[in-house]
Amino acid sequence: MTNTNLAFSPQERALAVLRLQNDGIDSQRANGGAEYTHWQAFKQAVGDWRTWVFVLLFVLDVGAGTIRYVDLTVPHHVTSIDIPHKLSI
Repeated sequence: MTNTNLAFSPQERALAVLRLQNDGIDSQRANGGAEYTHWQAFKQAVGDWRTWVFVLLFVLDVGAGTIRYVDLTVPHHVTSIDIPHKLSI
């Protein structure tokens, strides 16, 4: 296993590895001692319920943020149209 994260101390890294192993997220143990390929890792991520909870929360957050850009644009354009109140024939 290569160490690419310099933000954590060795003790913090060991704790993170133990937590992942306790959650059943251990690529070497689950794959017979070998590293996962990209496709195997993708299939494992898609099958994990945590991925779908994250996706749902992300979609709700983005959707809630985009509503505020629409709030006053429609009423402003509707009220600015000049419509005669009385039609004379």
